[in-house]
Amino acid sequence: MRLIIARHCQTDWNALEKIQGRTDIPLNDAGRQQARELARSLKELDLSRVITSPLLRAKETAEIIAREHQVDLLLDKRLEDLSFGRFEGHHFSILDPIAPRNVFPYDLRPHGGEHYEGILERQLNLLREMEHDSDEHVLIVGHGRSLNTLLHGLKREERVQQGSFIVIEGSYLKSFLSNEDSE
Repeated sequence: MRLIIARHCQTDWNALEKIQGRTDIPLNDAGRQQARELARSLKELDLSRVITSPLLRAKETAEIIAREHQVDLLLDKRLEDLSFGRFEGHHFSILDPIAPRNVFPYDLRPHGGEHYEGILERQLNLLREMEHDSDEHVLIVGHGRSLNTLLHGLKREERVQQGSFIVIEGSYLKSFLSNEDSE
């Protein structure tokens, strides 16, 4: 298996640097164009299926890709963005003193949100259900903080940016998850 991790494309709130979290914001016109470009850039990977967060911005990104690649699209709540609690709708700078971007772990529970371990565990549960020895190329479409939490938890250095993707080989996932089980 080859796992491709993609972050949803642009929304109006992304353009304004507002925290979205569970607030269900659709793609804007620029985001729909980014999704079409992302679909084209994934063409050589010969996708088998797409699994996405049910939140509009990820779902719409995934629908554009799945349609272009003519593959099945599955919704999975485990890929939803984390809840940022009372910070949703505010500018990202409000998080800088509490949970800066790409600083792990974090805990937003005191503010009505979620924490690193909870986000990581629900996404790892999805990966544990996948068949890592298959020839499938599975694309998951999700959200910045959540997917970067997953990448951090998988001991990966790279971070997924808006409208971009990262490829992880199934052998890496299988090895990581096997080592996790033996700890």
